[in-house]
Amino acid sequence: MDALWLTAFCLAYLAANRPFLDLACHQDAGWHSYWAAFRRRGVGLERQLNVLMGCARLGSKFLFVVWFALFGRGDPDALARKVALGLNMLVALGIHAVLAPRLGSGAALAAAGLSLVMATVPTFGIHYETAERTMRPLNLALFAAALALLEHPDPVLLGFLVAAMIGLALLFKITQLFEYLPLWLVLFFAEPSWAAFGASCVGGLAALAGFAALLAGLGLLKAENLGILGYMATSRRGGRDAGAAQGPSLDQRIDAKLAQGEFGRLGRLVVALARRSGTLSLLPRFFGMAVNARQFLPTVLGPVKGLMVLILAGLWLEPDSAAKMLLAAWLGGAVSGLILQARFLPLHFVPVLLPASIVAGLGLLRVDQSILAGEVGGALWLAAAAFMLLLDARWLAGRRRFPLDLRFWPQSQHAIIARNLLARQLAPVLAERAAPQDYILVWGTLPQIYVLAERRCPVNWLTTNPILMNPILPNWRALLWQSLRETPPVLILEIDADLDMAELERSTGLAYGLEASGPGWRLLRRAEGAP
Repeated sequence: MDALWLTAFCLAYLAANRPFLDLACHQDAGWHSYWAAFRRRGVGLERQLNVLMGCARLGSKFLFVVWFALFGRGDPDALARKVALGLNMLVALGIHAVLAPRLGSGAALAAAGLSLVMATVPTFGIHYETAERTMRPLNLALFAAALALLEHPDPVLLGFLVAAMIGLALLFKITQLFEYLPLWLVLFFAEPSWAAFGASCVGGLAALAGFAALLAGLGLLKAENLGILGYMATSRRGGRDAGAAQGPSLDQRIDAKLAQGEFGRLGRLVVALARRSGTLSLLPRFFGMAVNARQFLPTVLGPVKGLMVLILAGLWLEPDSAAKMLLAAWLGGAVSGLILQARFLPLHFVPVLLPASIVAGLGLLRVDQSILAGEVGGALWLAAAAFMLLLDARWLAGRRRFPLDLRFWPQSQHAIIARNLLARQLAPVLAERAAPQDYILVWGTLPQIYVLAERRCPVNWLTTNPILMNPILPNWRALLWQSLRETPPVLILEIDADLDMAELERSTGLAYGLEASGPGWRLLRRAEGAP
């Protein structure tokens, strides 16, 4: 019977996700797949933005090598979505396999089903290629291993688990360590010993050493290559240089805003307390977190209020057990990692989905059991969930006025997401007007177009946005001009309006003329006779 239910869940999941297979390729897929697409044509990992933008992305790049080898080249995001469909169904089956022997068939089915429901909610960004989404099956495997260790402690196996956790976090998303730390704490304090602590330390050091060796082998430990040490060094140096060049200090800027009356009474009180406590430098981060939350949270959480009620029900109603303790730790760690990133982009919620869906499944089962037992509390939980689901449906209905690609992002982000549609439109144009061996340059940030058009960029960082480049590679313009002189692009696609043609011609000796244009873009071709 369970097999029939799981089959029905998977078929419903495939049907519900069919429309999302046609979404335009997102820029994350461009960052992650560029090296895999062109590594046999001389492209290396050096100086690739997003090799380490505060969190490792090498794992995603290696996965695209595998996916391209297995399924062929093409739209990398469409390919990643199809792979994710299969992985998410495997995750649902894995949830059932892990929970059924421990919590029973009903709890396992409810959790497996709701894991597919949450994997379908598009406001979490899971329909775009992200490192977070790739880690879903890996995180389930880590949880299953942690649960087995909680039931049968073994210091040596704990060391291997710590090595796997740290290694995967370094490969895919370093902030996942916030998610794994509570799992380790539960395991360690369930049966603390020096052997367990020592094995954990050895496992952690082994993971760090292995990752350092991998980076060294790839040539990514040099500062100028934007590897881990390079990223940290250039970020710190760039931040200091930028701070020195900005002029007014943080204190002076805050005083100016206070004088202009931009802070209300509460704001003035917060500034006074921060100065007295010596925490004034933290205010910009907290302010940025608040602004980011205000921008993204209404959209991201818009269609999941009913599921949030079920999550609370699971935490409240599920009887205490080893599985519940680990789930609570897992969920708490994932939420902590989200908050500590201080950013609430849809994709950043993906690590929360797996523990949240399992807890919500347990909540659904316990509410159902409570209602069957004639308890008033179960009816109240169900009424609350039903009311929130109605609000969710109303919210979703209100988004239908937007195209599917824009429907599940804040309106403030629509101009950025619309560039995905621009990449889909212009990739065939670039492929038609540039030979396969030619170089093209996008002036702006549209990394996926290189893979879609199957044309290389003269540099590996795939953007000319100074906000992204200045802090981590301060001399990027000089390096860009040098690359253009060595491998001049046949076409330049201008989508950012800060291209200084006079500077380009002066710095490279190249000349470009307008070939075509449209809303938000210009296509420039290298002049005949130019080198």
